[in-house]
Amino acid sequence: MYNYRTDEERFVSERRDAILAPDQYQYVASSAFEDLPIHIDTERDRSAPGARVRNGLPFDETLSPYFPNRKGYPSYQNAACGQSQTLIDQTSLPVQLSYASLEDAESGAASLHYQHAWYPQSTVPETQEECTFWVSHLMAAILDTSSCLENRTKGSFPKRWAPSSSGQRNSYYQLEAMELTCWKLFDCAVNLHRHGTAALAVHDDGALQDVTQLNQQLSFSQRVCAICDLLRSSKTRCDKLMKGEFLAMTVACPKGKLKDVETNGKNNKTRQELLEMGRETKRQRLEAHTQEQMAVAGWGMERKRQVDLNCDDDTYAEESAPRRKRQRKQ
Repeated sequence: MYNYRTDEERFVSERRDAILAPDQYQYVASSAFEDLPIHIDTERDRSAPGARVRNGLPFDETLSPYFPNRKGYPSYQNAACGQSQTLIDQTSLPVQLSYASLEDAESGAASLHYQHAWYPQSTVPETQEECTFWVSHLMAAILDTSSCLENRTKGSFPKRWAPSSSGQRNSYYQLEAMELTCWKLFDCAVNLHRHGTAALAVHDDGALQDVTQLNQQLSFSQRVCAICDLLRSSKTRCDKLMKGEFLAMTVACPKGKLKDVETNGKNNKTRQELLEMGRETKRQRLEAHTQEQMAVAGWGMERKRQVDLNCDDDTYAEESAPRRKRQRKQ
């Protein structure tokens, strides 16, 4: 074991070990990341030479190189060369950031200007009873499978939404998870009517432009009812919501998405008919080609048989006789 000459040298060495092995020590978080030492919880460290108390913790001016620097990352003094090293160099980042945290980014992005941003009516439910009323309607809509406009025999519907033979609900999705999705839809709608499109976290100006005037002018109750109609009509949309996708645009443009569902249903039916016609035409062509090939093959066999019958017996025998092998000269 190494024998330290002084208690101060031992204290400095242990602080350096704390930097190099952070999993064995506890760090103190700070928004300023200045002048906060590593957490010290031993009586010996509290009574170390030169130790003083700052922010309720021991602090030593002479040990500042071992404490978090202004960038928030601990640095240590290299005793050999006397240079200060930083564990993570901020200047080596591939892109310099504008914000220091998610909260700063959200507050800063709220002031960004989008050409096609819009603000619906600001009237929203205020009481708990009103909130529960609308979430209950959303839950009923997502559970309803009687009005689905999509194919009920293919895709995800038979596996995830079709009721059992006894009429019980399909248990693919848990009820609690479905209710959580409904609360998220409701919360997104409330934030949209309070703060406008900035609450949607949609930063594509073209996507905001695609929201028609009809969807922009919906009141809160009209918007939630339109979302309910969409959830009843499209279980594919419900699948996407359960996967955590398309929540913002479902709330922003429910009537437009419902129109897409209806159009896709008609187009899918027409497309299926065309596919069936194509398959039938292909089947007929294949049968005709097969019969033609068989006719050609049959004509060839018949022609060969006639030639064989018309041939002279001696010629036929001569032609059909196997060749004799030449005998090698002795």
